[in-house]
Amino acid sequence: MQLSHAVLLAGGVGKNLHPLTSAGTPKALLSVGNQGLISFPLRTLEQGGVTHTVVVVEGEAATSKVSHWISKHYGGKMHIEVKCVAEDIGSTTAVAQLLDVIQASTFVVISGDLVTDVPLKALAASHYVTDATVTVLLKERRVSPASETKPGKAPKNVDYIGVDSARKQLLFIAGSTPDVRRQIKVPLAAMRDGRLSVRTDLMDAHLYIFHKQTFIKAVQARPSYTSIRQDLLPYLVRQQNSRHPFSRKQDASKQQASPSPERKQSDSLTPGSHLVDVISGINSGSGASPHSESGWCHAYVAGKEAFCGRASTLQAYGDVNRELTAFDLASRVLTEKPNSRFENFVHESVQLGSKATVSAGCIVGKGSILGDRCSVKRSIIGSTCKLGNSVKIVSSIVMDNVIVEDGSHIQNSIVCSESHLQAQCSVRDCKIGPGFNLAEGSECRDEVLANVKLPQ
Repeated sequence: MQLSHAVLLAGGVGKNLHPLTSAGTPKALLSVGNQGLISFPLRTLEQGGVTHTVVVVEGEAATSKVSHWISKHYGGKMHIEVKCVAEDIGSTTAVAQLLDVIQASTFVVISGDLVTDVPLKALAASHYVTDATVTVLLKERRVSPASETKPGKAPKNVDYIGVDSARKQLLFIAGSTPDVRRQIKVPLAAMRDGRLSVRTDLMDAHLYIFHKQTFIKAVQARPSYTSIRQDLLPYLVRQQNSRHPFSRKQDASKQQASPSPERKQSDSLTPGSHLVDVISGINSGSGASPHSESGWCHAYVAGKEAFCGRASTLQAYGDVNRELTAFDLASRVLTEKPNSRFENFVHESVQLGSKATVSAGCIVGKGSILGDRCSVKRSIIGSTCKLGNSVKIVSSIVMDNVIVEDGSHIQNSIVCSESHLQAQCSVRDCKIGPGFNLAEGSECRDEVLANVKLPQ
Protein backbone atom coordinates (compact mmCIF):
# COMPACT_ATOMS: atom_id res chain seq x y z
CA MET A 1 0.00 0.00 0.00
CA GLN A 2 1.05 3.58 -0.65
CA LEU A 3 0.41 6.75 1.31
CA SER A 4 -1.51 9.32 -0.69
CA HIS A 5 -2.51 12.14 1.69
CA ALA A 6 -0.47 14.34 4.01
CA VAL A 7 -0.75 17.38 6.24
CA LEU A 8 2.28 19.66 6.36
CA LEU A 9 2.32 21.88 9.44
CA ALA A 10 4.18 24.96 8.19
CA GLY A 11 3.57 27.16 11.24
CA GLY A 12 3.62 30.92 10.90
CA VAL A 13 6.07 33.70 11.68
CA GLY A 14 6.51 32.71 15.32
CA LYS A 15 8.94 33.93 17.97
CA ASN A 16 11.39 31.05 18.28
CA LEU A 17 13.37 32.18 15.24
CA HIS A 18 13.54 35.90 16.00
CA PRO A 19 15.24 37.96 14.52
CA LEU A 20 15.26 35.78 11.38
CA THR A 21 11.50 36.23 11.00
CA SER A 22 11.36 39.82 12.28
CA ALA A 23 10.48 41.22 8.83
CA GLY A 24 7.43 38.98 8.61
CA THR A 25 9.05 36.08 6.77
CA PRO A 26 7.24 32.84 7.65
CA LYS A 27 9.44 30.21 9.23
CA ALA A 28 8.67 27.84 6.35
CA LEU A 29 10.29 30.23 3.86
CA LEU A 30 13.56 30.80 5.70
CA SER A 31 16.60 29.77 3.71
CA VAL A 32 18.21 26.45 4.62
CA GLY A 33 21.11 25.41 2.43
CA ASN A 34 20.00 28.22 0.07
CA GLN A 35 16.59 26.55 -0.35
CA GLY A 36 13.25 27.42 1.18
CA LEU A 37 12.81 25.39 4.36
CA ILE A 38 9.41 24.10 3.22
CA SER A 39 10.99 22.55 0.13
CA PHE A 40 12.53 19.78 2.26
CA PRO A 41 9.33 18.28 3.72
CA LEU A 42 7.60 18.74 0.35
CA ARG A 43 10.36 16.72 -1.27
CA THR A 44 10.12 14.04 1.43
CA LEU A 45 6.39 13.69 0.80
CA GLU A 46 6.65 13.60 -2.98
CA GLN A 47 9.45 11.04 -2.98
CA GLY A 48 7.30 8.99 -0.58
CA GLY A 49 4.52 8.76 -3.14
CA VAL A 50 2.13 11.28 -1.58
CA THR A 51 -0.20 12.81 -4.17
CA HIS A 52 -2.30 15.24 -2.07
CA THR A 53 -0.86 17.56 0.58
CA VAL A 54 -2.56 20.18 2.71
CA VAL A 55 -0.12 22.87 3.86
CA VAL A 56 -1.35 24.46 7.09
CA VAL A 57 -0.12 27.99 7.76
CA GLU A 58 -0.83 30.18 10.79
CA GLY A 59 -2.08 33.70 10.01
CA GLU A 60 -3.36 35.26 6.81
CA ALA A 61 -0.20 37.21 5.93
CA ALA A 62 2.02 34.14 6.31
CA THR A 63 -0.48 32.03 4.36
CA SER A 64 -0.38 34.46 1.45
CA LYS A 65 3.43 34.37 1.32
CA VAL A 66 3.65 30.59 1.53
CA SER A 67 0.98 30.18 -1.14
CA HIS A 68 2.87 32.57 -3.41
CA TRP A 69 6.16 30.71 -2.84
CA ILE A 70 4.58 27.35 -3.69
CA SER A 71 2.99 28.65 -6.88
CA LYS A 72 6.30 30.19 -7.96
CA HIS A 73 8.89 27.66 -6.83
CA TYR A 74 7.23 24.26 -6.47
CA GLY A 75 7.37 22.29 -9.70
CA GLY A 76 6.45 18.82 -8.44
CA LYS A 77 3.46 16.65 -9.22
CA MET A 78 1.68 16.72 -5.87
CA HIS A 79 -1.63 18.50 -5.56
CA ILE A 80 -1.03 21.11 -2.84
CA GLU A 81 -3.72 23.02 -1.02
CA VAL A 82 -2.75 25.83 1.35
CA LYS A 83 -5.03 26.35 4.35
CA CYS A 84 -4.99 29.27 6.79
CA VAL A 85 -5.59 28.65 10.49
CA ALA A 86 -5.46 30.90 13.53
CA GLU A 87 -2.07 31.83 14.92
CA ASP A 88 -0.71 29.66 17.75
CA ILE A 89 -3.26 26.95 17.04
CA GLY A 90 -2.29 23.51 18.26
CA SER A 91 -1.28 20.81 15.81
CA THR A 92 -4.05 18.41 16.89
CA THR A 93 -6.65 21.14 16.47
CA ALA A 94 -5.28 22.11 13.07
CA VAL A 95 -5.32 18.56 11.72
CA ALA A 96 -8.78 17.89 13.18
CA GLN A 97 -10.14 20.81 11.15
CA LEU A 98 -8.88 19.16 7.94
CA LEU A 99 -10.08 15.59 8.41
CA ASP A 100 -12.89 16.08 5.87
CA VAL A 101 -10.28 17.00 3.26
CA ILE A 102 -8.20 13.88 3.91
CA GLN A 103 -9.72 11.23 1.64
CA ALA A 104 -7.62 8.29 2.83
CA SER A 105 -7.74 5.81 5.69
CA THR A 106 -4.11 6.55 6.57
CA PHE A 107 -2.33 9.90 6.34
CA VAL A 108 0.98 11.59 7.12
CA VAL A 109 1.57 14.56 9.41
CA ILE A 110 4.95 16.23 8.95
CA SER A 111 6.48 19.31 10.51
CA GLY A 112 7.35 22.09 8.08
CA ASP A 113 10.79 22.53 9.68
CA LEU A 114 11.96 18.92 9.23
CA VAL A 115 14.98 18.20 7.03
CA THR A 116 15.60 14.48 6.59
CA ASP A 117 16.83 11.91 4.11
CA VAL A 118 14.86 9.08 5.74
CA PRO A 119 12.62 7.68 2.96
CA LEU A 120 8.94 8.01 3.71
CA LYS A 121 8.27 4.80 1.81
CA ALA A 122 10.31 2.90 4.41
CA LEU A 123 8.13 4.31 7.20
CA ALA A 124 4.98 3.49 5.25
CA ALA A 125 6.06 -0.11 4.65
CA SER A 126 6.90 -0.55 8.34
CA HIS A 127 3.60 1.04 9.33
CA TYR A 128 1.55 -1.35 7.22
CA VAL A 129 3.58 -4.42 8.17
CA THR A 130 3.02 -3.75 11.87
CA ASP A 131 -0.63 -2.79 11.30
CA ALA A 132 -0.01 0.23 13.51
CA THR A 133 -2.50 2.93 14.41
CA VAL A 134 0.35 5.45 14.53
CA THR A 135 3.99 5.33 13.45
CA VAL A 136 6.54 7.79 14.83
CA LEU A 137 9.90 8.59 13.24
CA LEU A 138 12.68 8.59 15.86
CA LYS A 139 16.35 9.35 15.38
CA GLU A 140 19.37 9.15 17.64
CA ARG A 141 20.47 12.59 18.74
CA ARG A 142 23.81 13.70 17.34
CA VAL A 143 24.81 15.48 20.54
CA SER A 144 24.90 13.56 23.79
CA PRO A 145 22.52 14.97 26.42
CA ALA A 146 25.31 14.46 28.96
CA SER A 147 27.22 17.34 27.34
CA GLU A 148 24.24 19.69 27.72
CA THR A 149 23.60 19.40 31.46
CA LYS A 150 25.42 19.20 34.76
CA PRO A 151 26.17 15.84 36.39
CA GLY A 152 23.31 14.70 38.59
CA LYS A 153 20.82 16.97 36.84
CA ALA A 154 18.05 15.90 34.46
CA PRO A 155 18.97 16.35 30.78
CA LYS A 156 17.61 19.48 29.13
CA ASN A 157 15.79 19.79 25.82
CA VAL A 158 15.41 16.06 25.31
CA ASP A 159 12.56 13.63 24.83
CA TYR A 160 12.01 10.79 27.29
CA ILE A 161 11.16 7.90 24.99
CA GLY A 162 10.45 4.33 26.03
CA VAL A 163 10.76 1.56 23.45
CA ASP A 164 10.74 -2.22 23.68
CA SER A 165 13.91 -4.27 23.37
CA ALA A 166 13.40 -4.68 19.63
CA ARG A 167 12.94 -0.90 19.24
CA LYS A 168 9.70 -1.41 17.35
CA GLN A 169 7.00 -0.47 19.84
CA LEU A 170 6.64 2.96 21.39
CA LEU A 171 5.76 2.41 25.05
CA PHE A 172 6.35 5.79 26.60
CA ILE A 173 6.97 9.36 25.46
CA ALA A 174 7.29 12.63 27.37
CA GLY A 175 9.03 15.97 27.05
CA SER A 176 11.60 17.51 29.37
CA THR A 177 9.78 20.53 30.76
CA PRO A 178 9.86 20.76 34.57
CA ASP A 179 6.12 20.03 34.85
CA VAL A 180 6.41 16.92 32.68
CA ARG A 181 9.53 15.64 34.45
CA ARG A 182 7.77 15.77 37.81
CA GLN A 183 5.00 13.52 36.48
CA ILE A 184 7.15 10.85 34.82
CA LYS A 185 6.58 7.50 36.53
CA VAL A 186 8.07 4.31 35.14
CA PRO A 187 7.84 1.14 37.26
CA LEU A 188 11.14 -0.53 38.11
CA ALA A 189 9.68 -3.92 37.27
CA ALA A 190 9.18 -2.84 33.68
CA MET A 191 12.79 -1.71 33.50
CA ARG A 192 14.29 -4.80 35.16
CA ASP A 193 12.80 -7.39 32.82
CA GLY A 194 14.64 -5.87 29.88
CA ARG A 195 11.55 -5.27 27.76
CA LEU A 196 11.58 -1.52 28.19
CA SER A 197 14.29 1.08 28.03
CA VAL A 198 13.61 4.76 28.58
CA ARG A 199 16.07 6.80 26.57
CA THR A 200 17.03 10.44 26.24
CA ASP A 201 19.27 9.94 23.20
CA LEU A 202 16.34 9.71 20.78
CA MET A 203 14.57 12.66 19.19
CA ASP A 204 11.02 12.78 17.92
CA ALA A 205 11.38 14.00 14.32
CA HIS A 206 7.73 15.13 14.18
CA LEU A 207 6.87 12.90 11.25
CA TYR A 208 3.85 10.70 11.96
CA ILE A 209 1.65 8.25 10.08
CA PHE A 210 -1.86 8.07 11.53
CA HIS A 211 -4.79 5.75 11.04
CA LYS A 212 -7.56 8.27 10.35
CA GLN A 213 -10.29 6.62 12.41
CA THR A 214 -7.96 6.35 15.39
CA PHE A 215 -7.19 10.07 15.11
CA ILE A 216 -10.89 10.94 14.88
CA LYS A 217 -11.88 8.82 17.88
CA ALA A 218 -9.03 10.14 19.99
CA VAL A 219 -10.01 13.73 19.24
CA GLN A 220 -13.63 12.95 20.04
CA ALA A 221 -12.63 11.32 23.33
CA ARG A 222 -10.30 14.18 24.32
CA PRO A 223 -11.55 17.38 22.64
CA SER A 224 -9.39 19.54 24.91
CA TYR A 225 -6.18 18.15 23.42
CA THR A 226 -4.41 20.66 21.18
CA SER A 227 -0.91 19.30 20.52
CA ILE A 228 -0.01 16.07 18.75
CA ARG A 229 3.35 15.79 20.46
CA GLN A 230 2.36 16.90 23.96
CA ASP A 231 -1.19 15.55 24.18
CA LEU A 232 -2.44 13.19 21.49
CA LEU A 233 0.61 10.98 21.00
CA PRO A 234 1.21 10.29 24.72
CA TYR A 235 -2.50 9.54 25.04
CA LEU A 236 -2.42 6.97 22.23
CA VAL A 237 0.69 5.41 23.73
CA ARG A 238 -1.04 5.09 27.10
CA GLN A 239 -4.07 3.47 25.51
CA GLN A 240 -2.36 0.79 23.44
CA ASN A 241 -3.29 -2.66 24.70
CA SER A 242 -5.98 -5.27 24.15
CA ARG A 243 -8.49 -3.03 25.89
CA HIS A 244 -7.75 -0.12 23.59
CA PRO A 245 -10.96 1.89 23.08
CA PHE A 246 -10.00 2.81 19.49
CA SER A 247 -9.67 -0.75 18.25
CA ARG A 248 -8.91 -1.24 14.58
CA LYS A 249 -10.78 -4.53 15.00
CA GLN A 250 -13.83 -2.60 16.17
CA ASP A 251 -13.77 -0.71 12.90
CA ALA A 252 -13.81 -4.01 11.03
CA SER A 253 -16.45 -5.67 13.19
CA LYS A 254 -19.20 -3.71 14.91
CA GLN A 255 -20.40 -6.83 16.74
CA GLN A 256 -17.72 -6.78 19.42
CA ALA A 257 -19.10 -6.38 22.90
CA SER A 258 -18.26 -3.26 24.83
CA PRO A 259 -15.64 -3.79 27.55
CA SER A 260 -16.89 -4.09 31.08
CA PRO A 261 -16.43 -1.01 33.29
CA GLU A 262 -13.60 -2.60 35.23
CA ARG A 263 -11.71 -3.31 31.97
CA LYS A 264 -12.03 0.13 30.45
CA GLN A 265 -8.74 1.96 30.07
CA SER A 266 -8.82 5.37 31.71
CA ASP A 267 -6.79 8.30 30.50
CA SER A 268 -6.18 9.21 34.12
CA LEU A 269 -3.64 6.42 34.41
CA THR A 270 -0.08 7.60 34.89
CA PRO A 271 2.39 6.65 32.17
CA GLY A 272 4.13 4.31 34.55
CA SER A 273 1.05 2.42 35.69
CA HIS A 274 -0.03 1.85 32.11
CA LEU A 275 3.38 0.43 31.26
CA VAL A 276 2.70 -2.42 33.65
CA ASP A 277 -0.22 -3.46 31.41
CA VAL A 278 1.82 -3.02 28.24
CA ILE A 279 4.83 -4.96 29.48
CA SER A 280 2.73 -7.78 30.87
CA GLY A 281 0.99 -8.02 27.50
CA ILE A 282 4.31 -8.31 25.74
CA ASN A 283 5.61 -10.91 28.14
CA SER A 284 2.51 -13.07 28.06
CA GLY A 285 2.42 -16.06 25.78
CA SER A 286 -1.10 -15.30 24.53
CA GLY A 287 -1.50 -13.69 21.13
CA ALA A 288 0.73 -13.84 18.10
CA SER A 289 2.43 -10.50 18.62
CA PRO A 290 1.85 -7.13 20.29
CA HIS A 291 0.65 -5.53 17.05
CA SER A 292 -1.94 -8.23 16.57
CA GLU A 293 -3.73 -6.42 19.41
CA SER A 294 -5.35 -3.09 18.70
CA GLY A 295 -3.68 0.26 19.28
CA TRP A 296 -0.12 -0.62 18.29
CA CYS A 297 2.12 2.49 18.40
CA HIS A 298 5.08 1.82 16.17
CA ALA A 299 8.51 3.35 16.74
CA TYR A 300 10.53 3.63 13.53
CA VAL A 301 14.11 4.30 14.64
CA ALA A 302 16.17 5.62 11.73
CA GLY A 303 19.67 4.24 11.24
CA LYS A 304 22.80 6.02 12.34
CA GLU A 305 23.68 7.00 8.79
CA ALA A 306 20.34 8.80 8.31
CA PHE A 307 19.86 12.51 8.90
CA CYS A 308 17.00 14.19 10.77
CA GLY A 309 17.13 17.82 11.77
CA ARG A 310 14.47 20.32 12.77
CA ALA A 311 15.08 24.04 12.26
CA SER A 312 12.70 24.87 15.12
CA THR A 313 14.94 27.21 17.16
CA LEU A 314 17.80 29.57 16.40
CA GLN A 315 20.35 27.04 17.61
CA ALA A 316 18.74 24.22 15.65
CA TYR A 317 18.44 26.40 12.54
CA GLY A 318 22.16 27.10 12.62
CA ASP A 319 23.00 23.46 13.31
CA VAL A 320 20.91 22.16 10.40
CA ASN A 321 22.49 24.63 7.99
CA ARG A 322 26.00 23.80 9.11
CA GLU A 323 25.41 20.08 8.88
CA LEU A 324 24.12 20.53 5.34
CA THR A 325 27.51 21.86 4.31
CA ALA A 326 28.92 18.35 4.74
CA PHE A 327 29.48 17.17 1.19
CA ASP A 328 27.95 13.70 1.51
CA LEU A 329 24.78 14.94 3.20
CA ALA A 330 24.40 17.94 0.90
CA SER A 331 24.68 15.66 -2.10
CA ARG A 332 21.71 13.64 -0.81
CA VAL A 333 19.28 16.35 0.26
CA LEU A 334 20.07 19.48 -1.78
CA THR A 335 18.87 20.02 -5.34
CA GLU A 336 22.00 21.98 -6.29
CA LYS A 337 24.64 19.85 -7.98
CA PRO A 338 27.95 19.77 -6.07
CA ASN A 339 31.42 20.55 -7.35
CA SER A 340 32.87 17.11 -6.75
CA ARG A 341 36.43 18.33 -7.25
CA PHE A 342 36.36 20.85 -4.41
CA GLU A 343 33.54 19.27 -2.36
CA ASN A 344 31.50 22.45 -2.23
CA PHE A 345 28.47 24.01 -3.90
CA VAL A 346 29.46 27.14 -5.81
CA HIS A 347 26.99 28.28 -8.47
CA GLU A 348 28.51 28.71 -11.90
CA SER A 349 27.50 32.39 -11.96
CA VAL A 350 29.54 33.27 -8.85
CA GLN A 351 32.37 35.78 -9.47
CA LEU A 352 35.58 35.14 -7.54
CA GLY A 353 38.14 37.90 -7.12
CA SER A 354 41.89 37.44 -7.16
CA LYS A 355 43.03 34.92 -4.53
CA ALA A 356 39.49 34.50 -3.22
CA THR A 357 38.97 31.05 -1.68
CA VAL A 358 35.93 28.90 -0.94
CA SER A 359 36.81 25.86 1.15
CA ALA A 360 35.22 22.44 1.12
CA GLY A 361 31.83 22.25 2.82
CA CYS A 362 30.59 25.63 1.59
CA ILE A 363 27.56 26.73 -0.41
CA VAL A 364 27.62 29.94 -2.47
CA GLY A 365 24.43 31.00 -4.22
CA LYS A 366 23.65 32.32 -7.67
CA GLY A 367 25.04 35.71 -8.70
CA SER A 368 27.17 36.36 -5.61
CA ILE A 369 30.43 38.29 -5.89
CA LEU A 370 33.49 37.58 -3.73
CA GLY A 371 36.19 40.26 -3.71
CA ASP A 372 39.95 39.89 -3.79
CA ARG A 373 41.44 37.76 -1.01
CA CYS A 374 37.98 36.98 0.29
CA SER A 375 37.85 33.75 2.34
CA VAL A 376 34.80 31.57 3.00
CA LYS A 377 35.07 28.52 5.26
CA ARG A 378 32.33 26.07 6.35
CA SER A 379 29.65 28.64 5.52
CA ILE A 380 26.57 29.24 3.41
CA ILE A 381 26.38 32.36 1.24
CA GLY A 382 23.04 33.23 -0.36
CA SER A 383 22.25 34.55 -3.82
CA THR A 384 23.39 37.97 -5.12
CA CYS A 385 25.55 38.74 -2.11
CA LYS A 386 28.50 41.13 -2.40
CA LEU A 387 31.53 40.37 -0.26
CA GLY A 388 34.30 42.96 -0.38
CA ASN A 389 38.05 42.59 -0.43
CA SER A 390 39.68 40.69 2.46
CA VAL A 391 36.34 39.66 3.91
CA LYS A 392 36.52 36.51 6.05
CA ILE A 393 33.45 34.38 6.78
CA VAL A 394 33.76 31.30 8.99
CA SER A 395 31.03 28.85 10.12
CA SER A 396 28.28 31.33 9.30
CA ILE A 397 25.06 31.71 7.34
CA VAL A 398 24.71 34.75 5.09
CA MET A 399 21.34 34.98 3.38
CA ASP A 400 20.38 36.58 0.05
CA ASN A 401 21.30 40.13 -1.03
CA VAL A 402 23.70 40.83 1.82
CA ILE A 403 26.53 43.36 1.42
CA VAL A 404 29.70 42.90 3.47
CA GLU A 405 32.26 45.61 2.85
CA ASP A 406 36.05 45.40 2.82
CA GLY A 407 37.91 43.92 5.75
CA SER A 408 34.90 42.70 7.70
CA HIS A 409 35.01 39.39 9.57
CA ILE A 410 32.00 37.19 10.39
CA GLN A 411 32.30 34.07 12.54
CA ASN A 412 29.68 31.63 13.85
CA SER A 413 26.85 34.03 13.03
CA ILE A 414 23.64 34.35 11.03
CA VAL A 415 23.14 37.38 8.78
CA CYS A 416 19.66 37.77 7.28
CA SER A 417 18.71 39.01 3.84
CA GLU A 418 19.20 42.64 2.73
CA SER A 419 21.58 43.40 5.62
CA HIS A 420 24.58 45.68 5.13
CA LEU A 421 27.80 45.33 7.10
CA GLN A 422 30.04 48.30 6.45
CA ALA A 423 33.84 48.13 6.30
CA GLN A 424 36.00 46.68 9.07
CA CYS A 425 33.17 45.16 11.08
CA SER A 426 33.87 42.23 13.38
CA VAL A 427 30.91 39.96 14.15
CA ARG A 428 31.09 36.80 16.25
CA ASP A 429 28.28 34.59 17.64
CA CYS A 430 25.60 37.06 16.49
CA LYS A 431 22.18 36.94 14.86
CA ILE A 432 21.52 39.88 12.53
CA GLY A 433 17.95 40.44 11.36
CA PRO A 434 16.73 41.33 7.86
CA GLY A 435 17.74 44.72 6.45
CA PHE A 436 19.98 45.63 9.37
CA ASN A 437 22.73 48.21 8.76
CA LEU A 438 25.87 47.72 10.86
CA ALA A 439 28.05 50.80 11.11
CA GLU A 440 31.67 50.86 9.99
CA GLY A 441 34.16 49.40 12.47
CA SER A 442 31.49 47.84 14.70
CA GLU A 443 32.56 44.99 16.97
CA CYS A 444 29.73 42.69 18.04
CA ARG A 445 29.89 39.61 20.24
CA ASP A 446 26.96 37.33 21.10
CA GLU A 447 24.31 39.89 20.16
CA VAL A 448 20.89 39.85 18.49
CA LEU A 449 20.67 42.81 16.13
CA ALA A 450 17.34 43.62 14.48
CA ASN A 451 15.28 46.56 13.29
CA VAL A 452 12.20 45.03 14.92
CA LYS A 453 12.29 43.93 18.55
CA LEU A 454 10.94 40.59 19.67
CA PRO A 455 7.23 41.01 20.46
CA GLN A 456 6.31 40.26 24.05
